[in-house]
Amino acid sequence: MKTLTSLYSNLKDKVNTATLKPFVMLNMTALSTSAAAQDAENGFKVPKVTLPGVNESSSPLDMFLAIIKYLFLFASWIFVIFMAFTVLKTVIKEFNKVRRDEETAIGDIVGKVVASIGGLLFVVVFVGWLTAYLA
Repeated sequence: MKTLTSLYSNLKDKVNTATLKPFVMLNMTALSTSAAAQDAENGFKVPKVTLPGVNESSSPLDMFLAIIKYLFLFASWIFVIFMAFTVLKTVIKEFNKVRRDEETAIGDIVGKVVASIGGLLFVVVFVGWLTAYLA
């Protein structure tokens, strides 16, 4: 009689992962298809998304412009977040420069820090105005 380890090693040598992978993928596809069919039987419903200023009687151009407007606003606020991290990085870098170099005074870095913070405030105010104007 063969031992369990010899049976396992024989089975391991015979089964190739390249031939097993399509079989597993086919079974996963069949399981997901049957789950989707069950959802369809139970009344699968598409979620409703509403955009302000767009209704069922709006033209496709109006819908497209509304979607582009909201994508632009999303991208502009992502830019504000990126700008905030850039300002934070600049401030930390400048203060570390003063701490490392004893000859550099704190007054030398104030210009860069104030300019970075002023730029961030300008971007935040502009994007806030743009959001109020477009929304």
